Amino acid sequence: MKKRGISPLIATILLIGMTIMVSLIVFNFVRTTIEKKTSETEMQSNIILACAQTLKLEYDDPMPCSSGTDLEVTVWNKSPLDIVDFKIQVLSVSDSELKEGGRLSSYNKTIYTISGINVADVTSVVLIPTIELDEINGTCSGISFDVGDLEAC
Repeated sequence: MKKRGISPLIATILLIGMTIMVSLIVFNFVRTTIEKKTSETEMQSNIILACAQTLKLEYDDPMPCSSGTDLEVTVWNKSPLDIVDFKIQVLSVSDSELKEGGRLSSYNKTIYTISGINVADVTSVVLIPTIELDEINGTCSGISFDVGDLEAC
């Protein structure tokens, strides 16, 4: 009985076909990964730009005031962007506390009372807003306000 193998021509065609399939799979994987990273980077850049150019978050006059162990902060969102959430970080001589601020609509202001802190040691207050841009939330860098002599509320 005569044994015959695959002819060299068919073997070469099969090898070239498998090589093309594997290279297409790798190409598709790499392309998808690059597109995903590019869109993520673009969205992060848009959020950073919106935070830097559009967001205007300020203390209203007067500056934060205190009454015993409570710190009262009036925050005004003077931008067209809604703040979907923000945190208030109170820095003092001895430690740091992070409090939830909540939602703040565009062109609105609200008063937040932070309780249970040693107001005499407070050195600054940092507002850390989170905005929504194209249905994606992004946290802006903190906006820090130094606290001088606190007035009574």
